[in-house]
Amino acid sequence: MECRYKFTLIELFIAIALVALVGSVVMVSAKPMLNHYRFAQSSEKLIRELALSKRIAQTASTYIEFCLEQKGDKLVCMRKSDEPLKLNKTLNTSISIPFVRMEGKACKSILITSSGWIEKDNEITISLGDKRKTIDARNCID
Repeated sequence: MECRYKFTLIELFIAIALVALVGSVVMVSAKPMLNHYRFAQSSEKLIRELALSKRIAQTASTYIEFCLEQKGDKLVCMRKSDEPLKLNKTLNTSISIPFVRMEGKACKSILITSSGWIEKDNEITISLGDKRKTIDARNCID
C-alpha cells in the first residue's frame, strides 16, 4: 500500500494566511475603483428618478414635488403630488440612493410643473469622498 501525502496543520495555516494576504491587497487596491463605480451608479440613479418625475408630471398634467433628504450615508428621494394619482411604488414612496451625500441643505425640494418646467432651486450637488458632481435638474432630463 502506498501512503498518500497528507497536509500538515502548519501547511494549511500558511495557505490560509497567503490567501488572506492576497485578498487584503486586492481589497485595498480595488477600493478606489469600487467608490468610482458606486458614485457613477448613484448619480445616474438620481438623474433617472428626476427624469421619471418630469415624465409623470407631463403625462398626468400635474405638479410633482421631488424631495431629497440626507439620511446617514444615503440620499432618500420621494415624489409627491396633490393629485390622487394611483401609481404604485412611484408616488409617496421612499427611493434610496446609497453611498452619496448631498451638499448644502439637509433637505431639498424640487417642483416640477405640468409642462415639465422645473421651478426655483434646481441644482443638486452630491459627493462621495473626494468626488463631487453638480446635477442641474433642468438640463439632465430633457
